[in-house]
Amino acid sequence: MDIYLVRHADALPLGMNGIATDDDRPLSDVGWRQAANLGRAFKKRGVTPELIVSSPLARSVQTATELRTVLDLADRHFETRDELAPGGRPKKLARYLNGLPWRAVVLVGHQPDLSRYAGWLLGDKDVLVEFAKAGAALIRTEASVSKGAGALLWLITPEWTE
Repeated sequence: MDIYLVRHADALPLGMNGIATDDDRPLSDVGWRQAANLGRAFKKRGVTPELIVSSPLARSVQTATELRTVLDLADRHFETRDELAPGGRPKKLARYLNGLPWRAVVLVGHQPDLSRYAGWLLGDKDVLVEFAKAGAALIRTEASVSKGAGALLWLITPEWTE
């Protein structure tokens, strides 16, 4: 399975424009541009996910929605999962992914959870894979999704998509 890990794009800070909870923080104007640029970079390089899965937090959902729009994916190719919310467990996410029929999935989430998940896929959750906002990585697994089953093929920052 090709697992594209994407950190949500830039979001407004807590308290700005009356934002009362971290869960409700929307993308900033910069974040919307970052998400669109990442979608265009995926499209240009032939990245064709069969499913985009997002954390339920607003900034991740908006990042995923922009990716889905730019990649011309139908609504049925998008969902939210609590496993991608802050504090999600790698094994639960792996069980979910192993139950999917698809071979290319984008996961949109948060730091430091994406770094931990990437490390877990590569064999050690303490491996530091740092994701910039709107950064992305491709980790490929040949068999099932499990600890140590992945190989990091690439990691990009938003500057690479401009």
